Amino acid sequence: HDRNFVMQAVVLQPMALQRASEELKDDFDIVREAVMNDPQSLQFASERLRADHRILVKAARSCRDGPAALAHAANDFQPNLDFIRHLVQDAMEEIEEEDKDKRRIMKNIRQAIIHERQKQYDFLLVSQLPRFAQYSEYAVEAVGLGSPCFEVFSRLVRENVAMHRESLLSNTFRPAPRLEVLRVRSVVNPRLQRMYTARLEHLQGLRR
Repeated sequence: HDRNFVMQAVVLQPMALQRASEELKDDFDIVREAVMNDPQSLQFASERLRADHRILVKAARSCRDGPAALAHAANDFQPNLDFIRHLVQDAMEEIEEEDKDKRRIMKNIRQAIIHERQKQYDFLLVSQLPRFAQYSEYAVEAVGLGSPCFEVFSRLVRENVAMHRESLLSNTFRPAPRLEVLRVRSVVNPRLQRMYTARLEHLQGLRR
């Protein structure tokens, strides 16, 4: 039998190990995958693997009925201190892996929160810009390199690029392009600026 085919088969139907060749019934990875999904499949493993403590530990811990599967272990199997050591070690490794997953999830959540807060801050800055009407008087000015506005707009450009298809109907996606923002220009409305300056001067005059 093809090894990859049998591996996929025991993932979907662990008892398919019964129809595997003798060589694959002695394959550690295939047998381990089978007993992790159904410990009763241990009965179809080779004599050597039915005495392997690493396999027996996976069978014993795979589900509620796992310990009953140890009835299919090799005749000379004895749950000695070495087996108990493997059992405890496997449990500790599983706990450690779960802790890693939790830490990874928490890290991703924190990064998502930071990213969302940064986006909210950026849009707050952008929302303070004057609205542009079609017939307004306006001028175009360069935004200073390294200024807060330059950093906001360049970050918005870089973070909103996305993966794209290789061709129109292709299922193959290419990674998002990596952009470098070299220049940012702002649209300025001199009329609004003059109105703002006049209003400010009026308020200052009222305070005298």
